[in-house]
Amino acid sequence: MSSKFIKIFYIAFILEFFFNTFFSPKSYAQIQAKVIADKNKITSFFGTNKVKLVFTNGIDSLNRYLYYIDYSETTDSLYPKIHKILASIGAFFPSISNDGNIIAYNTGNEGQANVSTWLCSFNENTIPVCVRNGNAHEPRFSKGPGATLLLYTTTWQSGDWDNGGQTLARVLFGFDFTTSDTIIYKNGSFHCGLSYNNRYLATTQFEPNPRIVDLKTNNVFTLHSLSCKNKTTNVDTIINPQCCNGSISSSRIFTNVMMYMDFGLPIRYVHPILGTWGFHQRIFIVNTNGEFLKWFDFPDSLYPSNRDNINACCWTYCEWAVNHPYFAVASNLTSRYFVVDSNYTITNYCEDIYGINLKSGSYIKLIESTDNSLKTNTHLQWPYIWIEVPQNFIEDSTWLLPNAQGLIKPKKADFGNDYKNIYLKRNLIISKEPITKIICYNLLGNISWEKEIYAFTFQIPLNISQNVYLIKVITKREVILKKYINYF
Repeated sequence: MSSKFIKIFYIAFILEFFFNTFFSPKSYAQIQAKVIADKNKITSFFGTNKVKLVFTNGIDSLNRYLYYIDYSETTDSLYPKIHKILASIGAFFPSISNDGNIIAYNTGNEGQANVSTWLCSFNENTIPVCVRNGNAHEPRFSKGPGATLLLYTTTWQSGDWDNGGQTLARVLFGFDFTTSDTIIYKNGSFHCGLSYNNRYLATTQFEPNPRIVDLKTNNVFTLHSLSCKNKTTNVDTIINPQCCNGSISSSRIFTNVMMYMDFGLPIRYVHPILGTWGFHQRIFIVNTNGEFLKWFDFPDSLYPSNRDNINACCWTYCEWAVNHPYFAVASNLTSRYFVVDSNYTITNYCEDIYGINLKSGSYIKLIESTDNSLKTNTHLQWPYIWIEVPQNFIEDSTWLLPNAQGLIKPKKADFGNDYKNIYLKRNLIISKEPITKIICYNLLGNISWEKEIYAFTFQIPLNISQNVYLIKVITKREVILKKYINYF
């Protein structure tokens, strides 16, 4: 990092600190979002209010900072504050140490060589410490007992699991650290963490398959290679969807396990056990035997209450709690469309952050955006959570066995049939009120077809349906926009 950049960085920090301190004392967060779960709900869900959440907010690196919530802080309100770490400009990919005291994060251009790893405390005015300048990607802390290791990788590119860079670590003593890197794995960059017993490393980045390496035997396990059936031809086919957002297990017992998401099963294919699912619609937990231990569809109950201009919702940035095996956290990526004259614009921002009980399959909303407009600056990315584990905690020895999914009843949201008065069933529109006009938009946001009618049902012609992405249905009392799922 150049001295010129460092000077600019600290000048910006001093100016912002001065402004926040003397001119805007109540704008500590500078974020259009609110805490949803109070301390009582947190205690009921996690078993304790000693919970810390860190995440980033901002549309791009010029306005993206670290924020945190400490649910155990002493205040008169049941709702804790959202704190902004003022010197963390450009931050992404935060993680929390096993003792809950240190935040590690990246700065630089995501995925490029200039990515650096930093440390800071849970304090708005903390001064970050650079651990490694350049080629230090996706920092994660060791999950097991003993010395605190901070892991990162030297590359972030396609094929980095197979001799593409290395996985490194430094030993931390609070905010002090060893000055030389320890090589954890020399034959590849594994970004998704080290297991509780320090035996398994995981990765997903840019490759069609997640992978786990056994550091004891040096075996690399390939996950998520799916034997699916083509519904049109009835032929069995091996599908390898693109996977991302990997996170190694925090279990003390089931250590050869990881969590991740994929880009969805291609249309016309079905899995004999898992069925079908879409882009980031399902979080998977899988072991090195390729067994699907649990999966979590994005449920109907988590969709925002105002659905008028929502295109879709899905999971993103799922992350296993650093120290508690039963919990995880993830963002809700919400796609909204805004019609201006005859065109529309789509935004894709993380509007909410949820806690997930991986054992029971329950959810809790932790924070949500209060600005869902076209011009919003709220984008709640890369959440990470720490939960104090009771001293007498004994992990259930059965909760991640292959048949554990029977405890959960996953729900897959069907957004197309949720409105009270207008329904979309394939290419058939059904309305409880007379439809006066239908406008179809293509993928580029332009009107591809429109028709004035007066009817309670209307079937879009097949020769038109191929080019339809959104449908605007106008009745006497309301205008509804619906994402059109093209089945043909």
